[in-house]
Amino acid sequence: MVDLSLDPEEIKRGGVSMFAASDGLYEDFKQVASEGGALAGSVDTGSFTGVNEVAQAVERWEGAIVPGLRGRVEELGAFLAVYSVQHVELDGMTAEMFAQYADPEVFPVDPGARTTPAPE
Repeated sequence: MVDLSLDPEEIKRGGVSMFAASDGLYEDFKQVASEGGALAGSVDTGSFTGVNEVAQAVERWEGAIVPGLRGRVEELGAFLAVYSVQHVELDGMTAEMFAQYADPEVFPVDPGARTTPAPE
């Protein structure tokens, strides 16, 4: 009675894409940081006085925010990589335990005998 609702290969591809997104986030922001840091001395500000604030914000994003975002993206990627491997095993164990312990009067459904697909 194994009823996989998620394709493990699709989950694995999601994990791989999270690590690629992390690298892309770093590379893209590195360019923003290098160009943003050069703003203060290279622009005729005219009536716009916020160039220093923009440069400081870019520096703050580069030093604190982007590394934190990358960490979260990579944590999600690592979770997906592990889950993709354990998903099949977990689903089989859950189905076996359900069959063994579920009270048929409370759960009168045999998922292996479905004539229509389970709801999405």
